Amino acid sequence: MAAYTINVYNRNRTCVSIADEEDQLVRCVVVENVIVGALLIGETDMEETMENLILNRTDLSGISETFLDPGVDLDDYFD
Repeated sequence: MAAYTINVYNRNRTCVSIADEEDQLVRCVVVENVIVGALLIGETDMEETMENLILNRTDLSGISETFLDPGVDLDDYFD
């Protein structure tokens, strides 16, 4: 899933990834602290969370480089 326009790629962007030993991969494209695209491989249980972050254009300032770390609970953004 991705929500972006062609103008997004003229802005500051990063790619944040996390992989584990259970054949799971999560890779997100972050533009100006907002996730604009995500690739999920395997049983990550993050599908709904990523969809909400992309569609709501949630500002991840302060955690845009570390939001995929196991210690960060992304579900708290939607409570």
